[in-house]
Amino acid sequence: MKGALYPDYIASLPLGGPGWATMIPSDFQRYIRSNEFKTLLAKVQEAIEHGAGEYFDADDLVDVAEYFHVKGDEQMAGKVVDYLLSLFPDNEKGLVFKARTAIMSDRLKRLRTFPDCSLMLRL
Repeated sequence: MKGALYPDYIASLPLGGPGWATMIPSDFQRYIRSNEFKTLLAKVQEAIEHGAGEYFDADDLVDVAEYFHVKGDEQMAGKVVDYLLSLFPDNEKGLVFKARTAIMSDRLKRLRTFPDCSLMLRL
């Protein structure tokens, strides 16, 4: 499964945390458990950490960023998206991913500041 970006579904959920695995679409769950994805994940991490000169498909990088996002590792998700955008600056999925996570992060920050405003997550 390539290009597994679920903006409407995932944007409606809180970022990371326990219980997320049960809310992730089953086809994405199967994909991130596959050997193909595990190999891709290792190669992407190597490329980001050590600057390896590997070629990656943009959709594969979005999948890896989504994986880290779902796991609650926003820092690594951001690194993957930044890497994606360094290779493909106009990639729509990468730009949408970056915007979506920024919006959700801002909503959570505001929610922590104003705990009685739980409706902000639905906006």
